[in-house]
Amino acid sequence: MNIKIKKYIKWALPFVVFLVSLKAVLFTWGLMRAGYHYRTNKEQAAVHMYSLLLHKPSVYKAFLEHNTEALDNLIIKTAIYNNNIRYLDDIGLERVDLSRIKFTFKDNFYLHHLLTNMGKREGNWQNLDAVSLEILADHTMNSLTISILKRLRPVFPPDFIENLVDFCAWKKNIELRDYLVQTFALKPHESPVKSKKDTLPRGSGFQEAIHQLMGFLLREYKLKVGDVEKNLVKCPAFDSIKKCDKHWYFSKMAGYKPFSDGSFTMGLDRIDTNNVLRMMGFFVHNQAGKSKARGGAWSRERISIKKGFYLFSFDYLTKTGKEAFSFFLWKGIPESYLPPSQGKWKKVIYILNNASDMYHVLSPLLRMWGTGTLLIDNVYLARITNTEFSIPTPSALTIIGSGSNGVLE
Repeated sequence: MNIKIKKYIKWALPFVVFLVSLKAVLFTWGLMRAGYHYRTNKEQAAVHMYSLLLHKPSVYKAFLEHNTEALDNLIIKTAIYNNNIRYLDDIGLERVDLSRIKFTFKDNFYLHHLLTNMGKREGNWQNLDAVSLEILADHTMNSLTISILKRLRPVFPPDFIENLVDFCAWKKNIELRDYLVQTFALKPHESPVKSKKDTLPRGSGFQEAIHQLMGFLLREYKLKVGDVEKNLVKCPAFDSIKKCDKHWYFSKMAGYKPFSDGSFTMGLDRIDTNNVLRMMGFFVHNQAGKSKARGGAWSRERISIKKGFYLFSFDYLTKTGKEAFSFFLWKGIPESYLPPSQGKWKKVIYILNNASDMYHVLSPLLRMWGTGTLLIDNVYLARITNTEFSIPTPSALTIIGSGSNGVLE
């Protein structure tokens, strides 16, 4: 062998070994990071897992012990984006895992498009799962989405399409939104509310909302600012995704035992210059013998309370009138169901009578049981310190809105 070639091999071999070792180290590091984030931040874990699955599909087995739901989502998402149903076989899915995945995604029209059996079965195609919603929001997948919607057009009722239009507008997928409006002969899309100022005046946002709340308490209950303690709710105005994820979580009670099937999603939206929390419902199929489907925003904090009276307040807006909105504070406290707001912002003022010291913990849960769009903002929970204050009932609920001039009624 040429001396010069031997010299190159001498130097190149260690470099190749280094690269191979580095690749293995980085892959192992990726596995460790994905496993860590499974316990701390599911969205961040998904990023690492998706990268690892693309690199080495069979790695899915390493994640089974953590969270099969998130893993199944990633596997199906990868197959759909690659337009390759063989991906499910290529990663070496065991029969039990394949069966579970096909059952979990039985109503996913993207998967059944790959299986080419969409016309051979009647699925609840309105029962959108997390993967379907992610792809619907992705404008780069509009070609596939539109081709499927054309085939399924006859099975979709108008209110479902209206919800899809609203969802696409929220996710800034304007191309798909316009397609839906034109194809299904809908009215040009409008936001659920043009401006907060048109209904419930907001001014500077959270502080102005609290000012309105205190004004009501003064007029109706003769309570002054000093008679109500500081807010016990964390991230009450949904300032950022990071804060929201830290202090609130999406409670989806649908699609698994003992709950009926249902499709819900949650995230941040922006109206005027303020962030709000948005929840949407696309499909509900309550079944005999199962609990009703619902989705909600639940505070991660379990807030300790004392003997006395507590104030709970927030603003809300519903669009379709079918949202079936309620709030729940803790076991033993009756759930309060709220009327549709007809596209206008309303403020809820609820007073809990805990003079008997029956309740020791509160944990606000705001949820919808139906379909449509629900917006929530400015959550407030605090103890009333005025020793002369009292109500004769277990609770008192008031809902206020705005007149045509934007003044609180």
